[in-house]
Amino acid sequence: MSASDNAPSFWDLHGLQLQSLSPAEWEAYYPRMAGFLTDVDASIRDGAIERLCMAVFWAERMSGGGSSATEGASLARLDWLLGEIEAAAAKHVDVKDAFLDHMRYHGDGEPFAGPVTERFRAWLKVESDPDLQEKLRGAIVLHEPEGDAEADIAHLIALLDDTSDYVRACAAHRLGERIGECNDELFAFIGAKDIERPGVAGPFWSACKFMEGEGPDAAEWMLNILANRNGPEPEHLPFNGVDFHLHEICDGSPESVEMMLRLGHKALAAQTATERRGVVPGMETILRRLGDDPEPEIAKYAVLHLAFYYAVLHPRAGEFGVASEPDWDSRVALFRIDMVVGAHTGASYVLYAKDADGLSEKDSWALVDRLVSPERRGALEPHDLSFDDVAEPYRLGSELLYKFANASVEFWGDPDTQRWKRIEIMTWGARA
Repeated sequence: MSASDNAPSFWDLHGLQLQSLSPAEWEAYYPRMAGFLTDVDASIRDGAIERLCMAVFWAERMSGGGSSATEGASLARLDWLLGEIEAAAAKHVDVKDAFLDHMRYHGDGEPFAGPVTERFRAWLKVESDPDLQEKLRGAIVLHEPEGDAEADIAHLIALLDDTSDYVRACAAHRLGERIGECNDELFAFIGAKDIERPGVAGPFWSACKFMEGEGPDAAEWMLNILANRNGPEPEHLPFNGVDFHLHEICDGSPESVEMMLRLGHKALAAQTATERRGVVPGMETILRRLGDDPEPEIAKYAVLHLAFYYAVLHPRAGEFGVASEPDWDSRVALFRIDMVVGAHTGASYVLYAKDADGLSEKDSWALVDRLVSPERRGALEPHDLSFDDVAEPYRLGSELLYKFANASVEFWGDPDTQRWKRIEIMTWGARA
């Protein structure tokens, strides 16, 4: 990846709240963001594509103030975007590939589906790259306008046997969108297809999991697939596979994790056991075993999870930068975790209150200040989860989350009485 001198200006533009732009601001925004489609940095090109897709297909239309308020104007904006993508793709071969990745989530409704499908068909006719041909075929499946429901479903079912795993997955996802409601018969059919040739059940479930109607228990259905399928799922599927869904659905089930281990899916079991932010009854003994695993990545995440949420110092903690300081303060058990995340390095601290009633707000901040001073934390900033551009804590259930310039602080307990049973602090800085 090449460094770009444009990075600061790009990320400033990227951070704009699109829903608040005025008509004049929209007209200025589009050409500025399109200019980054040919940046030397591939991540900036990809980021520009993502922002432009969000703007054209959702944000400007939802804001109601831009020039795309009418259907005709929306289609004109679409034509402009497709032209910009074509021009950028002539300079950078990855642009069209990245655009198709983002288009998995855009443009499949009115008024876009027809024109998008038509343009994709035109691209396919002249495309010589086999990987892009495959992605274009999948994109056509995802965007083709709906016709007769029975004919559409029959066509999608036939595509489940396509030679391309990518196209099969797109067809399965679209089938999940088209069925209308869940039923056991279709789930049994998809499950059998996935057992015979993995790669369709996860994409199907990604689309239909919120559908109404009677269907099988999702965890039971997917665990049966996991136990009986002919090999692993294909790599680089356009939608999440069974393994991904299982690690989320089963994160509160030690029994499911044990089954994964018996089936030989150790990495999936570790992902599932460490998915939930908090204590899962019965999971600690599994995490302790995983912490003993000879594979460092398996052991590492189990050891970290035990420290972060179970107040347990595993015997191998020192291998992975985890330490405890039981005598640091009589009111809490303190764990320190040295972390490297992306381009940042820092330390995390987790404090567990020894008193069952938790810590007072005053005592909690005093302990935080001892570990990370207000000067070190920096200014309070709007939290990433908040939709408001206001520098204030964000409440998430029983948690109160603070984001500072150089640290984050999370209080777990009772926000109403401001009694806290767990405090998590993360600091960061540039990697050395």
